[in-house]
Formats: sequence, C-alpha cells, structure tokens
Amino acid sequence: MRRELLISSLLGLVIVGGVTTTSLQRNEGLRARLAWELMNSGNWFVPTLYGEPHLTKPPGMGLLIAACSWPVGRLNEFTARLPSILAALTTLALMYWTVRQTFDSEAGWATVMALACCPAWLDRVPSAEIDLVQLGWVAASMVFVLHAVESNRMTWWLLALLSVTGGFFTKWTAPLFFYLTVFPLLWWRGQLVLLIQRPHLLAATVAGTLVLAWLGWTIASVGAEALLKAVLSEALPRFSPSHHPKPYPWGELITFPLAFILICLPASVLVWPALRPSFADPLDARRRLLWQLAVVWLGSSLLFWTLAPGHRLRHLLPAQPAVALLAVMVWQRWPRLRHAPLLVLLVWSVVKLIWMGLVLPSREAQRDPIGQASLLSQLVPEEETLHLSQLKDECLLFYFDRPARRVTQFPHRPGMWCLLTQQEWDNHSEQFEWCAELRDSQNHPLILGQVRFSDRRVGASSPRAAKDTRK
Repeated sequence: MRRELLISSLLGLVIVGGVTTTSLQRNEGLRARLAWELMNSGNWFVPTLYGEPHLTKPPGMGLLIAACSWPVGRLNEFTARLPSILAALTTLALMYWTVRQTFDSEAGWATVMALACCPAWLDRVPSAEIDLVQLGWVAASMVFVLHAVESNRMTWWLLALLSVTGGFFTKWTAPLFFYLTVFPLLWWRGQLVLLIQRPHLLAATVAGTLVLAWLGWTIASVGAEALLKAVLSEALPRFSPSHHPKPYPWGELITFPLAFILICLPASVLVWPALRPSFADPLDARRRLLWQLAVVWLGSSLLFWTLAPGHRLRHLLPAQPAVALLAVMVWQRWPRLRHAPLLVLLVWSVVKLIWMGLVLPSREAQRDPIGQASLLSQLVPEEETLHLSQLKDECLLFYFDRPARRVTQFPHRPGMWCLLTQQEWDNHSEQFEWCAELRDSQNHPLILGQVRFSDRRVGASSPRAAKDTRK
C-alpha cells in the first residue's frame, strides 16, 4: 500500500506539476482564445477566432476547455490546461486496467510509469495544447478495440469508434491512427471479416452519423467551400509532397524515427527485443493479442508519419503508449529490472522539479503577455473593439480578455484602434496616430495606433519619431 501511495504521489507531481507556473505559451494561447470565443459567442460547433470561422481544427479542444472552465465561471491557465491532465489520467487508468488484466498489477504500474516518465510528456502535460488529449482518445480507442477483437461485441466496437470520434473532433487524424492499426492487425490475425460484420458496421454508422451531423452544421454555417479550403490548407502541406513548401525531407527518413525514440526514452530502450517475431512464442492468446496490437500500432504509425513530408514529432505522439506496452512486456522477462520503473519515476520526479523550478521560470522571464495585455486594456477604451493586422499572438489576446477583429486592408474608419506588427506599421504608419509600443509573446515590437480622423499629419511615421514629436 505504501508503494502504491508513493507511486501515485510522484505521478501526481509528474502530471500536474507546473500547471500554473507560467502564463500560456505558443499554441496554448490559440486553444484558449478559441475556447474564450466559444464561451462568449455561444457558437459551440463552429470554431471562431476574432469573430471569423477557424476550421483548421475541429471544435473538440475548445469544447473541452470550455467545459472545464464552466464550473468556475471563467477561463484561466488551470482550466485551459485541465483537459490535458484529465486525458493523461484517463490514459494511465485505461492502460493500467488493460495490462493488469493481461499480466498483473505490478506490470500495470510499470506501464503507467513508462508512459508518464518520458520527454514526450514533459512539455505536453499540463498544457493547453491538443497533443495529449489526442493521445488520450487514440489510446482509449486501442484499449476498446482490443476487447472488440477478442469478443466482437457491439459494446466494445461502439466504445472504440466513439473514442475515434472524440479524437476526430479534437484533431482530424484520429481515424487515421485507428484504421492504420486495426486493418493490419486484423489482417495479421486472419480476422478482416470483423470489419464487415454487424458490430463494427453499426458502431461505425453511429460514429459516422455524429461526424456527418457536425459537417452538415458547419457547411450550413460557413459553406462547403470555406470548410474544404480550411481542411485542405491544413492537410495538403503535411501529406502531399507537391504541396509541401520545402523539398521532400529525405534525410528525415532516418532522423525522424530516431528523434521519436529519443522523446520516448527510457522505455524505448526496451522495445527492440519485443519486435522479434519469436518474442510472441511463449505468450498465451490474450498476451499475444496485446503484443500484436502494440507492434502494429507503433509500426504503422511510425511508418506513415515518417513518410509524410510535413511531419512533426507531436503528430506521432498518439503512438507513444505502444512503446510503453512493448517495453513492459520486455521488462516482464528480465527479473533484474524489477525495480527499474520505480527508479525511473524517482529520477523523473527530480527532472520535473528542475523543469518547474528552472526551465519554466526562465521561459517566463523573457515574456510578459499578462502585463502587456493589461497595458493594452488600459489604452484601448472599453467600448472600442481592437482590430488586428497581420498579427498572430493569441496568448496576448487571450489575456486581453476582450473582443478583437481582424482587418485585411487599409484605410479604415477614423478612430479605429489597431494593433500592428512593426512591418505593418512601417508600411501604413501615415494612416495612424501612434499611441504606444508593446511587446508580443516573443518579445517582438507591436504598435498600437488609431486611424487618423483626417489627412492631417500629426505625430510621426515611427514610434521613435512619434515619441520625439511628443516631447
């Protein structure tokens, strides 16, 4: 009991530690701002950013953040990052349950520790980004399909396909992970017929109906052309070499898998023995099925994302639980490594403390989105809407906590408040009166200006000149 309590406490530190240490960073601001607009607009099914449809991702993450924020009545760093924490805990619970059923409770705890203690999780949980949530949906679908392949019961297929649907609404790629695993797994086992039998077809119909309902709602709201354009602009540069902005990355056919192995350390060290065909010889039917699932899950995902020209390591993160499963199967056969998972957890807890105490504060010292947003709120009258030109800084705009709209061309109505990048200011400064210089989340200059009421030339065309004039 003491051992389990120690493991649970350390896992709590690894998963929850740092949830409010820093302000939102990178794409966290985008996810939080989308959720903010969802909560303030009441448009729950069509994501909007600055009042315009934003369809490069479905609305799932925004809905989860909004649902976590609703009980406390407001959106903040904790509620924005809570979905990743819940996804991590759910994934650990499902993996523990599955491995415990297949092996024993000790192997279940080893799987949990192998999952949570790796660089892939260090910067993704807690986080307001999508990746850990997508990993959770994909892992759930794999756990449920394991039971579906065993029993071919409608309940398990439905749970698996609903998990795929949840992943689809979070990020488009969940069905890709699922069927890239299920199809070769059933082929390997000689059970492809399961895909055309009633349980799978009915579950797929339910999942497909939910997806089609959302697509129909979105098309009715924004039009088919807008949705198709957004999805293709997101997908083609990643999957089509002819649409990728750079030459095909031939060198990454080797470096990308190696990088994935590195972010899955230390568990990935133990994977290689499990990839030998002879590894399954002493396994019973249930353990052989789990081994086959993990091998196909990892192998098909790694192959596909290595070949995709627009790959990023975060795209492959939903395959990381397969690494943990294979590592624990090898660990089971090496008695000398019995205490290795707990040792890894202890070491990783120290790494997490260093991360929280040194790395995150050093990142925060270079940025001040909260202070800059507060200054922006003081400068722009409350009754005015802030307009943005060529600006992408959702962290700053999230903390601004007020409506904002994009503009695409100048001039605009007199008196309009605009926040511009330095380049935009240099190109259009004659149309504005300079108001203030701020900094974005990367510490680059931003200029707050107000469109002139006439063609009179007051102020100056640059912040420095304007300051000199005011002196």
